[in-house]
Amino acid sequence: MNGPEAVRQIYRQYYADADAAEKRRSPADGLFGFGKKAADDPCHTAFYESLKAVLLEFRGQEPDSADVREVLSWIYEAPDTRPEPASVRWMLIAAHGLTAELIGCLNGTDAAALYADYGSRYRRFERFPVQQEVFRRLKKAAAAPPRPV
Repeated sequence: MNGPEAVRQIYRQYYADADAAEKRRSPADGLFGFGKKAADDPCHTAFYESLKAVLLEFRGQEPDSADVREVLSWIYEAPDTRPEPASVRWMLIAAHGLTAELIGCLNGTDAAALYADYGSRYRRFERFPVQQEVFRRLKKAAAAPPRPV
């Protein structure tokens, strides 16, 4: 399975696991600090670790810029496609931090496109620190001179 398809599969599995975890929860779980919270389910950590491994393997394959852009677009758009439950949205945003090394694989054109999209999708005053770092790296990659072939 190639990088983009492997990433999509991890997200599909995570959504299924997170939905199942939500269905297992009692309405009182987490209320007043008692019981299990949705964010405590191990599916969140499993997703993060699986994505981390796939992205590391993908990076090692020296992917071309178009494939990297496809993967990063998928990851950056994910929080908008699954705004609820909040525990899933926060994990999808946290996953942005796993993309830092892949940003360096982008050519200037692809980096500029992702930079513009990311900037319009996540407004400056609403960005978490991980998103601020991604935005800075995209900006730097968009401004970088072309790499020699």
